Amino acid sequence: KDNVLTLLLAFAASKNPELRLRWAQKGATTSGVRIGFHATNAIHVDQTNQIMVRHGSAANIIGVCRSASVESTLDTGVATADGVYHTARLKISSSSVEVFVDGVSKGTISTNIPSTTLMLGGGYTSTNNIGFDLDYIYVRQDR
Repeated sequence: KDNVLTLLLAFAASKNPELRLRWAQKGATTSGVRIGFHATNAIHVDQTNQIMVRHGSAANIIGVCRSASVESTLDTGVATADGVYHTARLKISSSSVEVFVDGVSKGTISTNIPSTTLMLGGGYTSTNNIGFDLDYIYVRQDR
């Protein structure tokens, strides 16, 4: 029902982490795709603290920052489609998250940036055998 991939990551905004990923929507009715940093392993739902990309079926990719359940979003204007791969990069600091899709900066979120320990992963909610294909996901961070 809910597919989740998680890795524990000691999130430290002061180390300027950068998340990079490449994925494609799988199926025509995918719902609730969320890939990025999350507070718990219930990645398929919105949580108290998150930094992620989110989208539904054939919907625009949205950059999301949630802190204490208050959300700030950035609509990238890039639509998803079954089998079409996209890349995303989230450049994170303690005061902002710059969102890139397919190599182009789509803007910056400067509110509701969480400063807690988060996990890295992706998940989706669906009643069918659909979701997303994850090509790669990795984090780079200053020492």
